[in-house]
Amino acid sequence: MATARDSVNYAAMFTNKYLVDARKLGGRVVPLPFELTIVSTSATGDTYKLTVIPANARVIGLECTTDGIGASAGAGITCSIGDSGAAARYMAATDFDASGAAGVLAIAGAGYTPTADTIVVATITGVGVVGKVIKGVLYVIPGV
Repeated sequence: MATARDSVNYAAMFTNKYLVDARKLGGRVVPLPFELTIVSTSATGDTYKLTVIPANARVIGLECTTDGIGASAGAGITCSIGDSGAAARYMAATDFDASGAAGVLAIAGAGYTPTADTIVVATITGVGVVGKVIKGVLYVIPGV
C-alpha cells in the first residue's frame, strides 16, 4: 500500500506549530519605498533616482501610484521605472495623467537579480506638473 509522506517544506509550513524559517520560503521580503515629487518643470525624458536594489537581491513586486503628474499639463504623460540596463525593466510606460493612476511590476523585472547595487530610476515622458507626486514600493528578497 502507498504511503503519503510530508516533504520538508510541507511539514515545516503546514504541520509544525512554530513559525517557518523565512529562508525556506525564499527569504524575507524587504520593501524599498520611494517617493518622488516633481520640484521643477520636467523635460521629456528626465530621470529621477528612486531607490537602490542591493546586489543579489531578487525583485518580486512593485506597487506605484500618482496624484496625476500630468493632471494639468495635458494628456500623454507617462512614467516608466527601470535602471541603466533597461529604462522600463520594473514598470512599463504607464499613463500617469489621472490622479490614482497605478503601475505594477513589468514581466522583465519579475525575478530580476542584479549582481551589483543597482540604482532604480523613473523616466517621465512629457512635462510633469510641479508639486505632483509618485509613490511606491519595490519588493525584493535579499541575496545571500
